[in-house]
Amino acid sequence: MTEEFSELIKQNRVILNLKNCPCCFGTLARGKVLKQKFPEIILTATNGLNIWKKLFFPYPLIVTNFEKVIRKNNITLIIHDLKINFNLYNAGLKYKIPQYFIFANNAHKWQFNLFEKIIFPYPLEMAEEFKDVKNKLMAGLIVKEIDKNKIKAVRDKYEIGEKPVTTVTVSTGKHQNSEKLFQYAYDNFKDKYDLVFTYGISYKGKTFPVKSSVFEENLMELFSLSEKIISFGAYNTISEALSLRKEIISFPKPNNTGEEEVKRFAKYFSNIKILNL
Repeated sequence: MTEEFSELIKQNRVILNLKNCPCCFGTLARGKVLKQKFPEIILTATNGLNIWKKLFFPYPLIVTNFEKVIRKNNITLIIHDLKINFNLYNAGLKYKIPQYFIFANNAHKWQFNLFEKIIFPYPLEMAEEFKDVKNKLMAGLIVKEIDKNKIKAVRDKYEIGEKPVTTVTVSTGKHQNSEKLFQYAYDNFKDKYDLVFTYGISYKGKTFPVKSSVFEENLMELFSLSEKIISFGAYNTISEALSLRKEIISFPKPNNTGEEEVKRFAKYFSNIKILNL
């Protein structure tokens, strides 16, 4: 994270509103990182967590009584991540609280004029990508730090030895191309690499005779042990792999926001290869 973004959080009493996607972690992952680094942040959303997400997201999400939360906690800044919570937004207007927006893709550009500042969760070298936005703040990659104490547990879990590792990961199994992505990796890398597949909770497709798990909580630690990362290329996976300087192979879903994300990253980082299934 950039120093400017870190100081912004430290100097304010912040509400961070998260988009709680029904199928994957989405901005919850970003919220978890920021809550761990800045415990005073208050997390809100338009809806609560389902049961399986509660297993991996240890923080409560406030979904009502925003005016009371603002008053009680002397909030000085509201940040909406990816999606506007209009009940919270209107409460912020009433109390004249500055409100910022974390941008993710061009579909959200219409919302820029609603906010005092737009936060871009990308490295400083990507600022040129958003040169036309005057009221911007570059936050850097918002990813968790490696927990060195968990490295051995991950290595033991997947029996990782001397053979180079390629990790293939999907956050959800609902998309029809998930199985194709796994098949590509199996056909092309099973001989040279020790393959580890991490499946989304709802994956219902074919499974493969490789080391695998359904949702890997310590994904960053697994990535750190890998030479290649293969995925659809959404923000969380790309930014985590980039922060570790790993080789990335992405198969973006056509006409999906993740396609825009990975293509934007690939303009600036040569270790990203984009392929089509």
